[in-house]
Amino acid sequence: SDEKQKEALTYMLGQLIVKNGTLDFSDFSLPLKFKTRVNKLEGDIVAISSSLDETMFIKLDGVVDEYGSAKIGGNLIAADPTKKTDIKVDFKNIDVTSLSPYTGKFIGRKIQSGKLWLDLGYKIDNKELVSTNKIRMKDLELGENVESEEASSMPVGLAIALLKDSDGYIDVSVPVEGNVDDPDFKYGAAAWKAVGNLITGIAASPFKFLGSALGIDAEAMAKIEFDFASAELMPPEREKLDKLVDVFVQRPEIGLVLMPSYMRSRDKLAMQKNKLYALAVGEFKESDERNTKYSFIKKLYIETVGDETYDKEYDKLDKSLKEGDDFKSLFFDIQINTLIAAQKVTTKELEALAKNRSQNIREHLLSKGFDGKRIKVESAVTAVDMAEVEHYTSHLTINVN
Repeated sequence: SDEKQKEALTYMLGQLIVKNGTLDFSDFSLPLKFKTRVNKLEGDIVAISSSLDETMFIKLDGVVDEYGSAKIGGNLIAADPTKKTDIKVDFKNIDVTSLSPYTGKFIGRKIQSGKLWLDLGYKIDNKELVSTNKIRMKDLELGENVESEEASSMPVGLAIALLKDSDGYIDVSVPVEGNVDDPDFKYGAAAWKAVGNLITGIAASPFKFLGSALGIDAEAMAKIEFDFASAELMPPEREKLDKLVDVFVQRPEIGLVLMPSYMRSRDKLAMQKNKLYALAVGEFKESDERNTKYSFIKKLYIETVGDETYDKEYDKLDKSLKEGDDFKSLFFDIQINTLIAAQKVTTKELEALAKNRSQNIREHLLSKGFDGKRIKVESAVTAVDMAEVEHYTSHLTINVN
């Protein structure tokens, strides 16, 4: 009767054999918005059922373009894939130039050449998705720029150069998790967020990324320390640079940028001390005669500040100290500090120090076989202000060749 509910259609197909089939596959959540056609599809699909207790099994093989292949396998509940799904899709040796429409739109560059391997896994258990997207590319080269209002400003070129190893391979994993029943969960958006975080993190800390990828402390190698007012490479720093050469051999598409810089206060103070020492060295170098040292400093101090200032500073000290050596040593220190501050150090001298540091780093790298075309020395010199430290740390960064 009309009051009776119609029973739902039930069905059970034991086996579906596929011969010379065609399958259009797309996954727009991937970083390169993958879409392709699989031809010559062979395999079977077993237990296609309307029952929520029946599991369907898939095993399919096919050809993509002329030299690529595709394998699709796994199981799911056909009546409700969100209850249970465990599918793996494996693409090999796919020409990625066909993805240029997507890369042009979203990163503003076409793809000039490259091959792609995709190992995609989709698992759903009671609406909870865990997706593993392993992406491998070889010889990926970006091509010409494309005008696109939707293009991302992320430093994709730098990320590609850092990811690509000496054999031209890039390996990236983009896991995505979420509840497919959640209206706020969008699979593609989650995947793109994961990719964006990866690229941003690589660009922000390229040495840290290299260290993590290669299993070494590459970030520490980026910090080349110098004694204040010195451009000489100390032995531990030469060792760091030697290891850095090995790191860059494994990433042939990146270059090293040296940014000449100095510490405004600490380098200047050290240079002032060096200048005072140079003045005094002829008078009391290697001398243990304290009177010789004191008399020279007194003479230089009076020449710098004048007799009147000398007398005022002398009278400021506690008269009870004037009987012994404590007074003489204390007043000596006062004179020394004044004379140090009086030594003139120009910005030009400090900038020369910074340039010498970068030049010494460059020359050492070249002596170890580093390709000079991959080293750039910035022309501008930067003055930095830092907290109290034991050594000055030079600035190195990474760019794309």
